[in-house]
Amino acid sequence: MKYILFTFLFVFSCTSQSDNYPTDLIDNNVQILVENNIFDFGEIVQGEIITAIFKISNPSSSDLIITNVSSSCGCTTSNLKKDLLKAGDEEIIEVTFNSENKIGKQEKTVSLLTNATPNTTILTIKGNVIVPEKN
Repeated sequence: MKYILFTFLFVFSCTSQSDNYPTDLIDNNVQILVENNIFDFGEIVQGEIITAIFKISNPSSSDLIITNVSSSCGCTTSNLKKDLLKAGDEEIIEVTFNSENKIGKQEKTVSLLTNATPNTTILTIKGNVIVPEKN
């Protein structure tokens, strides 16, 4: 009985706001506009944390629904405050890259799955991570 209750609580506690929207609802009238989908942080020292700001907007007359946000690496996280943008709405997405244990050229992505056409939008954060000099 405890196992069934645990499973029930686990399954229903792991849903996000986006789970309220269908994932197969592609609307050819919906668009997503990204001001600049690539952020180049240049050169940083290993261990630094960089946050990029991406501005997205819905220039359409229909609602833009963001059904999923996923990162290409555990070192990259993002926050999305709204998963529904009404016509004309704008939203800021912060993407954070942790360079701990990274070295050399880096390129990490965050994918937004939406009801727009095309349904996937890629945000990219890239740059070079150098090892700190030892004194």
